[in-house]
Amino acid sequence: MPRVLLTGFAPDAGDAANPSGDAVRLVPALWGRREPLVVDVLPVTFSGAAQRLRALIALIARALMIAARTALDVREDAAAPGGTLH
Repeated sequence: MPRVLLTGFAPDAGDAANPSGDAVRLVPALWGRREPLVVDVLPVTFSGAAQRLRALIALIARALMIAARTALDVREDAAAPGGTLH
């Protein structure tokens, strides 16, 4: 049976929370489907998020992936190694 992978993002540096990460943490309590749900909160760097997603996808065969975020734009921040999602 396919699994559903639902991801949000951790807070950015200096922020106490990230609404996308907070939201995905609430979903398991409301999940009423028979498909297994895997929820994870990704780091906010391009390299960190990509590395974590690759690891999750390797663990979960045949998954529907839903990635939630709140920012309207994603850009590479030259000051941060690996860039930062904004």
